[in-house]
Amino acid sequence: MRKKIMFIFLMFSFSFFLFSSTGRTLGNFYFSKPITHGEIVLKPGTYKVSLIEKNGIPYFQVYKGKELKIEEMGIVLPSEKRLPFSVKRELLKGGDYIRIKVCQGDKIIYGYFYTP
Repeated sequence: MRKKIMFIFLMFSFSFFLFSSTGRTLGNFYFSKPITHGEIVLKPGTYKVSLIEKNGIPYFQVYKGKELKIEEMGIVLPSEKRLPFSVKRELLKGGDYIRIKVCQGDKIIYGYFYTP
């Protein structure tokens, strides 16, 4: 009985960690156009993107090496059905924005990056 309780606790802890958006690295993304964020301009290249949460609000963080370059607030939309975890990068029609879409359970989180 004790082993069952420990197993259930470990599975619950693992699933919470797996589906939590706090401090999750989404991967390395290649941006083919410069990204502008206020006065900061990132040259085209490969950047590491992470998704963190501050006070219940998601933020996308863009790193070059270990240096944080940009932090952009995410937009959360509820999903009508439970979605498996996935990450997708898209160049939006017109080419002015790059969108990173994170599907996570019952929500979809969007990050928009301006490309002049």
